[in-house]
Amino acid sequence: MSFCRPIAAISSAIALIGQADLVMAGKPDVGHEPGTLEHAIESTYKIKNERSTATCFLVNVRAAGGGSRLVLVTGGHVLRQAAGEECRLVLRKRSADGRFSKDEWPVPIRAGKKELWVKHPRADVAALPLKLLADRAASAFELSQLAEAKLMKEGLRHTGQAAFVLCYPAQLESHPAGFPVLRHTVLASYPLLSDATKNRFLVDYSALTYDSGGPVIIDLQRGPGHDNGRLLVVGMVIGHHRESTKMLSHVCELSVHRPLGLAIAVSSQMLPEAMELAVGKQN
Repeated sequence: MSFCRPIAAISSAIALIGQADLVMAGKPDVGHEPGTLEHAIESTYKIKNERSTATCFLVNVRAAGGGSRLVLVTGGHVLRQAAGEECRLVLRKRSADGRFSKDEWPVPIRAGKKELWVKHPRADVAALPLKLLADRAASAFELSQLAEAKLMKEGLRHTGQAAFVLCYPAQLESHPAGFPVLRHTVLASYPLLSDATKNRFLVDYSALTYDSGGPVIIDLQRGPGHDNGRLLVVGMVIGHHRESTKMLSHVCELSVHRPLGLAIAVSSQMLPEAMELAVGKQN
């Protein structure tokens, strides 16, 4: 029997982070240009809690009248499973000699018994606007790099298309400063998106615990309509498939779970909707 499991928790509840006060970073930490893999890596972070640890990424949302806001995006179940009133966002800082180190910041998720997130109506997506602090550092994707309906049709060209996932498999970091692991994969669903799949698609790689919230990225060639850069975020990992077998005897019961090497991703079309709801609530 095959079924899906959220990667950072066993519940598939849908959640959306809402209003919260957080002193957060506002400057790029190394200055790579949006649209490069280096910038995508720098914009992805670990979010941790004693009961729920996973992946998240930041998005820079520019206001029409000027200025911008950073918004944290991750899987909804990640925050629902977290214990207590806060998680910790593992940022990174760079010293004068160029060395990186971790820079953890508290992220409030509850005020007493009151949850600070709200439910997205159709997707396991969470978004949290962050207050900026000019002397801190955090890279972020540009909102234009999140594929919406038109760009999804242009970008998700065919099943089997090469893609990347940034994540923390089994909490593994690629560097002591907390940079994520870059995984290579392919888009594995056909059709890639349909009403029947509820804006979800499969990604073929060995997904592990704590991958939830990882961005799924494809490389677009520059050209008309693609002035946002080469890389496009087309989805976010929210779970994975596995086969479960139960064995019974007169003295014991044993359940064996075998990963199928298929991650479940939600379409990035859902992410701006989540961010709009979260920013609207805070305003």
